[in-house]
Amino acid sequence: MQTDWKNGYSKAQKLWAEVEPLYKKFHDYVRRRLQKVYADVPEDIPIHLLGSPEGIDWSYISKEALLLEDLMKSVESSISQQDKKQLYIMAEKMSQDLGLPELSHSFLEESKFNGQCPADVIFACSDEGARVMTCNATSWIDYLEAHENVFRASYFTLAARTNSYIFRHGNRYSAIPEAMSGLGALLATANVVDAKLLSRDPSDPLGQAVNLRMLVALKTLPRLPYLLGVDLCRIRDASNPSHPLPPYCWQLRKKMQRVAPPDALKEEEIYDLFADRAVASNAPRLSEFAGTIIQFQLYEYLTKLAGSSRRDLFKLGIGNLQIDDPFRSMLRAGLTQPWPEVLGEINITEISTAPLLKFFKPLLPILEDMATLDSSDYEDETESPPKIETSSVSTPTTKSIRMPKPTDSSVQSVKSAASTAAPTASEDTPTESNLANDEENNMNTSQPTTIIAIGGILLGVVIVVAAIFIVNRRRKSQPELRKTSNGAQYEAVIRRSAGRPASFSPAAAKRLSENGNSTPKPAFSTFRSPASSPDVESPTETIVLEETEAKRTSQTSVISNIRE
Repeated sequence: MQTDWKNGYSKAQKLWAEVEPLYKKFHDYVRRRLQKVYADVPEDIPIHLLGSPEGIDWSYISKEALLLEDLMKSVESSISQQDKKQLYIMAEKMSQDLGLPELSHSFLEESKFNGQCPADVIFACSDEGARVMTCNATSWIDYLEAHENVFRASYFTLAARTNSYIFRHGNRYSAIPEAMSGLGALLATANVVDAKLLSRDPSDPLGQAVNLRMLVALKTLPRLPYLLGVDLCRIRDASNPSHPLPPYCWQLRKKMQRVAPPDALKEEEIYDLFADRAVASNAPRLSEFAGTIIQFQLYEYLTKLAGSSRRDLFKLGIGNLQIDDPFRSMLRAGLTQPWPEVLGEINITEISTAPLLKFFKPLLPILEDMATLDSSDYEDETESPPKIETSSVSTPTTKSIRMPKPTDSSVQSVKSAASTAAPTASEDTPTESNLANDEENNMNTSQPTTIIAIGGILLGVVIVVAAIFIVNRRRKSQPELRKTSNGAQYEAVIRRSAGRPASFSPAAAKRLSENGNSTPKPAFSTFRSPASSPDVESPTETIVLEETEAKRTSQTSVISNIRE
């Protein structure tokens, strides 16, 4: 098998079943933290609220998820003063202090730091080392990515010294490079104080250490259900190509990762499984799933080497942490043996979730206390920021809010304080409920104003249409001159209505009269004279306008002159 893990999928699902209770608590914690920013967050968190299109890495919402709001401010401020090349220099220095091999002298010279993100690590066929193609952006995500790439390159550099290319980059997928990449990000998080990105807080070292562990949780815990779910979806696609792939993948993601696509977009539009390059190349993600768990076993191994006085690296820093010869032997092996056997070099005989659960155990009081509190029980003392509708597809950028430090009696104290303060609150005090009522009243008063405005617009449209209709009626009611067969005479027809047409025209009635025929009685006529009697049934009445004698004389003289 490509992953070298016998019965890997069945074992992976058992491992996930052991981690799933912790993940559910972590998921509920993140959802409640997002509710402080957004108007409503459903049980299945929409992935666009998590900062990345795939939702595999939740480090993008670190500012919203951490309890210590100033921690990420300080770290981001320090990182922003560096460029991308300096981040890789910091990562290489930490790897060398750990005892990993030095990268080639051309690593930093040949790498490109003005390209595009995310970064790509390129390994040459020879043992000259690796190159990095990335952009020059600097953030917490880029800081972790630099350490991941350097630790991965260190693994292949050490494996290249004793193995040929086929035993370094064969067609098999080892979990050890993935574990080394994750270990690099984990140690980089613990090293923020030693790297002078954050000042240690002597008044609350435990709280600072817990929040640093929360950063590791945001980086690693969402990866487990994503990687396993994507691989199971890939296998189903291979066995049943006619099945609609995206809907089935979303069923797995909703069940395992508890995320959902945005309501405003269709599932196929927002998420394409083949955008994942590993899936597009039919590469399994099972080794990455295993490597995410193994990194905590490697971390536990290194902390035991450091001694009991330095077991909590997040409280004391990584200091002079060093790898030993068995650890180097494991890295040198490359693909010469299946990776489960290579892990035996450091006495890891099977993949276990115990180190992972032990690592995140300090987070359980926070996660459990947050799960027992309702949204009304942990309102912040300061003014809350305006909440944003979840339908807006954007990355969270709002300021995180300080939460009350959870203790064993946090739930009882919050509820008792709320019950005792409610009856004694003054009516003039601007409490949260009063502010909410004022906001609701403002919304209620704005609704009639909107209705009145719309009614005024409609009334104006009706008035304009009526005015146009009246003007047209007046035009049609004016006398219209019609020229008869005799060029010297005109007749003025007075129209009393512009409605239905007459049963016959005035010209036709006149011709019938001249021929001696009786004028037929019309069924309905709209041509009547104002002076005519109602009893007169004649359809028309013409007024012959006699021209003046002078005008007639002039016309006669003109005609006689023409004849002569």
